Amino acid sequence: MDVLTVKSVEQRLLREYLDLPGLTLSLAQTARLLRVDASTCQVVLNHLVDAQYLAYDESGMYVRASRDGDLELWKTLVKNRLAVLAQKPFPSPTETRSGRGWPQTTDRRFTESVLPRASLSRARSGSSKAP
Repeated sequence: MDVLTVKSVEQRLLREYLDLPGLTLSLAQTARLLRVDASTCQVVLNHLVDAQYLAYDESGMYVRASRDGDLELWKTLVKNRLAVLAQKPFPSPTETRSGRGWPQTTDRRFTESVLPRASLSRARSGSSKAP
């Protein structure tokens, strides 16, 4: 079970509860709904209960956490969590050097608007002499 799998399952589950705030699911129902194995599902459910997004009731079902009955507050917190989960992590320095990280682009419009054409061609050729 990798971190990306857990994050994607967490996103999917939070979206289900966000769309259907009255949703009540058991572990087995949740695993079937999300099409994941029970152990991965249990890890995600435990995390969401610990973070107080979901609650585990006395009948063994997972429900939306109360948040003092304030549904709008709960929705806001879930939307914020979903936004955090959707963010891509920063690339490591080795990924950036190898070209797999941030895209390396050169915007020639900027370069050409700041430097006169003669200076630009000298900079490209490595020459520092004036024309």
